[in-house]
Amino acid sequence: MSNMKDIFKTIGISGFTGTVWFGVFVLVSLVFSRYALAPVLFPIGRILDVFIDIYNLDFGIVCLLMLFYPYVPGLFLGLMAGILFFIFWSYVPEHKRKECKWASSLKYRTRSFLSYCLFLGESVFGIVALLSLPFYILNLIFPREEWMSGTPIQVALIKLVVAIGVTVLSALIVLRCEVYIAKEKQSAAPSLPAAQQQYPPSVLFAMLLGGILVTVLGIYMIVGIIPGIVMLCFFLPWMLDHKRKPST
Repeated sequence: MSNMKDIFKTIGISGFTGTVWFGVFVLVSLVFSRYALAPVLFPIGRILDVFIDIYNLDFGIVCLLMLFYPYVPGLFLGLMAGILFFIFWSYVPEHKRKECKWASSLKYRTRSFLSYCLFLGESVFGIVALLSLPFYILNLIFPREEWMSGTPIQVALIKLVVAIGVTVLSALIVLRCEVYIAKEKQSAAPSLPAAQQQYPPSVLFAMLLGGILVTVLGIYMIVGIIPGIVMLCFFLPWMLDHKRKPST
């Protein structure tokens, strides 16, 4: 029973985290360099094209589906990563598991809701810090059409300042969160209840961001599931009937 609980927890956390990471990657790409979206959007576009061709879907229906379920690619990738990790981890000997620092650290970071919010917020800042400035530089090297048509230099300078500022701020928050986590893990004293702990401002900020992401994505997925169930009730019989009909 405990093993099954660990399986569902690993897969669930991986799916949720992968969804958030995918969304942050898309957002940073849209702001600083749309070229970075090409490796992600191309396979998704090809899958949609095949799906449209098979079931003769209207383009408007596809747009409606993407409006309600933009998190599906990230959710799918996260779930697959969680499943593969658990399969791999089950074959690792027990003594090797204890030696694996990053896995034990990951378990420590997701032991409670607050620690997961901290992990989620910190990882989001990490993605922003790693991608913002490089994506802006990528956009300068491979300019989009608006650059080629004469975008004002002020816009370029503003984007550069924003990219540098966001990168530095995100990196500082990640660094301070890592220092806090390292000190907490090294402390021999038992952990205080969450209400009595004194969190540094950067940690509180990361936790707040993680909590917002959990709440927003949770609501978004619930809102998307409701029309999805309704559409499935009408769409599934049509799909089955369409597949039974011989192709002409």
